[in-house]
Amino acid sequence: MLAMDSTIPEPSAGTGVCREAGGQQVTRAIESLLQYCRSNNWAGYDPYDALNSLLLQRLGLYSAKLPRLAVTQFLKRSPINLRRLLLVPKEQNPKGIALFATALIKLARQGLADMGEARQMVDRLLKMRSAGSEKYCWGYNFGWQTRTYMVPRGTPNIICTTFAANALLDAYDQFRDPCIWKAPSARAIFCWKGSAAAGIPRPRVSVIRRWTIPRFTMPTCSERRCLPGSILTINPVNS
Repeated sequence: MLAMDSTIPEPSAGTGVCREAGGQQVTRAIESLLQYCRSNNWAGYDPYDALNSLLLQRLGLYSAKLPRLAVTQFLKRSPINLRRLLLVPKEQNPKGIALFATALIKLARQGLADMGEARQMVDRLLKMRSAGSEKYCWGYNFGWQTRTYMVPRGTPNIICTTFAANALLDAYDQFRDPCIWKAPSARAIFCWKGSAAAGIPRPRVSVIRRWTIPRFTMPTCSERRCLPGSILTINPVNS
């Protein structure tokens, strides 16, 4: 049993060396991962991207629901990646680009990445918004077949839009650029009510968080998170 005046011993010099070595390993791992992502142009595969197959599109197998569903589930569950064989290209995913943007901003603050590259990633994310939508929203870079309906490529969804919104909040916190803030402050980034979005049936999503933020003046963005499954509604007001 320890005496009442016992004290916790100071860390030894070896502990500091281990921490330093561990930090170097983490740094090398980050640099290696960034190099891999850059070499692949920030693109890759997705478990549900089977309908991007150029080969299967040419064979006309996507004209019916069952072939679309079967191919999607087969590629998703296959222990062997057959995407190269089926000519499924690696593509940039808006959700992935949003995560890259947030990661690069944080890494640049630690001197592990270039802030200019982070800004380029944010600009890329803005350009990837779903076409034809009045509001700023994002969808996956592939279509997919569910048991009941087909979701076309680029159809807005709350998951991609949530990640994009969080990335833009991080970007505005870093760059304080009104051009970035203009995107999420256009009344609402994305509003999904029942089957109103793209005619796809969805359960009603309740508003978890509603914000009123003075125009172009914003508190720390880390305190303002858009939760998956919520609707992010931002009403800009004149200050």
